[in-house]
Amino acid sequence: MCSHLCSILCLLTIQVGEQSKPEALLALEQARRSLFSGAVRWTRTEAWLPGREFTSVSRYAANGDRIHEERGDQDGWVMYSGTEPLSKYPQLYMVNADGTWSFRESQCLAQLWRPDAEPSEEEWNPLPDPHEMPDIRWIGLHPSSRLCFELGTECLWGSESLLSHAEADEAPRFEWEQTERDGKLEVTRRREGGATMTWLIDPARGWNAERICSRDGRNEIETLCALKQYGEVWFPETVTTVVNGVVRETYVVRAAAFNQPDDPVRFTGTDLGLEPGFSVSPQNYRLGPPYYDHAWDGERMVDPEEWREARRTGKKKPGPTVQARLRGELSPYLTDEQRSEWREHDREMAFRAQQLRPSSEWERYVKEFIERYRLDDEQTQKAMSVLRECQKTGHHYLNRKKSEFYRLQTEIEKAREARDQPELKRLHEEVRTLRKPVNDIFEQQLKARLERLPTRRQRELAEAATSQPSTANAP
Repeated sequence: MCSHLCSILCLLTIQVGEQSKPEALLALEQARRSLFSGAVRWTRTEAWLPGREFTSVSRYAANGDRIHEERGDQDGWVMYSGTEPLSKYPQLYMVNADGTWSFRESQCLAQLWRPDAEPSEEEWNPLPDPHEMPDIRWIGLHPSSRLCFELGTECLWGSESLLSHAEADEAPRFEWEQTERDGKLEVTRRREGGATMTWLIDPARGWNAERICSRDGRNEIETLCALKQYGEVWFPETVTTVVNGVVRETYVVRAAAFNQPDDPVRFTGTDLGLEPGFSVSPQNYRLGPPYYDHAWDGERMVDPEEWREARRTGKKKPGPTVQARLRGELSPYLTDEQRSEWREHDREMAFRAQQLRPSSEWERYVKEFIERYRLDDEQTQKAMSVLRECQKTGHHYLNRKKSEFYRLQTEIEKAREARDQPELKRLHEEVRTLRKPVNDIFEQQLKARLERLPTRRQRELAEAATSQPSTANAP
């Protein structure tokens, strides 16, 4: 049943030196490190949230790039605060040559941490916790799944307790013992003070551990692995961790394939789900003005100006998610409550845009008027007084009509979702009608009262300056 190596290992109990690594654990480590590419769909349940089963997808490229996807529980909830659900946005992470990426599906923004960046302390935004982007290839090596995800195969040689894996002493002393039991190898590590960890390893099934047990005199943590063959690879199908007789967490592999000839060689932003027109926000470095974010053009990161030029010339066009946002469509992962909040926010922003127009556009017009006619201080004060009076009148009208603006914005959103172009045209015409009194204030009051301020001489000089030909290109 055992290979020649297994036969040698099984002859007797082996007392190994303090710093040596038992060959059975080395074989387990090597078997896991050989899983260099593939895809795994898996679920987890945890005691702190009973009844919830969360689905994840892990993808691996041949060059070492990897992607982790958090797809949510059976009701689509991805993020919880305690036992309260917060978000249904699928959360995706990627590690590749560019660094570590974080992306919430259906949003138009990804975050990026460069591997070699050295930001100042005030600019630092910490990397996602390793437990947020677990590597399922390392499950079933240690009683603590957290240590598996943080340390990879190094967890075979590191801390030993699920409940207190941060050890006090920096250089623990171990003694190793390896025995054969019915064709399987049991490796025990004893630590000064009496704490032990035991692996029961099956050489015939890919050198996987069927059971790992940790005891320190206060707690007993046992991880049980049901193994399954996926193609030519043996891997845990179910990993259950029991702490002092209570099931703490369970991982179940629903589908897996490893080291296939057609596995991707590497991953890019497109594999993560980025579309042309998405922003990529630096997290531990800064681009500086005039750019604070990269743009993803469908193939690579570029500066926003290059993206705008490619879009203007027709070389690139925004992806479907960006186009949906431009049409006013909301993310499909919003809950009804969140959707209502977003609509309320959009209505308020649309109304504020109506309010800001008298403040910004009218103010710009008045400043240009003052400059064009070179008004003196007294004339300038009168012009600004006229502006404030007209703005006050316009804001008073808009506030009285706020409920009507809200109603129209709600109906416009419904017409957009229904893609009812005739109704959209009618509603936009109604908005223009509702805004007409404000436009009349601008045309009939603000402009008319300003025109009475310049003297004849100021008008003649302004007209002469306007009619004078430009000499910018003269020899």
